[in-house]
Amino acid sequence: MIWRDIPPNQNYNQKKYLIFLIKFYTLTILLLIYKNTRNSLIKRIKMRYVKNDTIYSIHEIRNLYPNISMNEGNDLSHLGFTELIETQPPQKEGHYVVEDKPVNNTQTWKLVKIEEPIIDVITIRQARELLIELDLFDAIEDAINQIQDPKEKRKLLNYWEYSDSFNLNHPQLLDIAAIIDLTQDQLITLFRNASKL
Repeated sequence: MIWRDIPPNQNYNQKKYLIFLIKFYTLTILLLIYKNTRNSLIKRIKMRYVKNDTIYSIHEIRNLYPNISMNEGNDLSHLGFTELIETQPPQKEGHYVVEDKPVNNTQTWKLVKIEEPIIDVITIRQARELLIELDLFDAIEDAINQIQDPKEKRKLLNYWEYSDSFNLNHPQLLDIAAIIDLTQDQLITLFRNASKL
């Protein structure tokens, strides 16, 4: 609605409308100024500097040079500091990101692999299902049946056939693993994979 479109007999309403427009545009301008100032201030507060491959915040630099007045965003090259060029951290599944030493004043990142926890107990169903998938099920039974000592053979068969679960560090499980030449690392991997079934 434009000023000239308001009927002349509505002076009171015209004044109200004019006051509303002034308040609205003033508020809009103030919000835009606030947004621009805030973004610039946030950038300056987060600004970091580099000296001798070490990253410093403005607060750390102020502590190093307490007698020098400085603000965020200042050029500190006279003190040997250059502005850190920030980069986006990489993303890779199964890894977390750690900030590394800067290279040529540019932020660098290091990917660190997240170690999966060691699973030390799995169910019989999980173990047998994975061993069937890997074609190791029959190899284990054949290996146990080839043991010469009848007592040892019976103990291992009893453990293999009647256990409720398999424990990673159980002596009889370690004996079975040794029979089919599984290393400790391979056994840990088998347990980890079986626990997902």
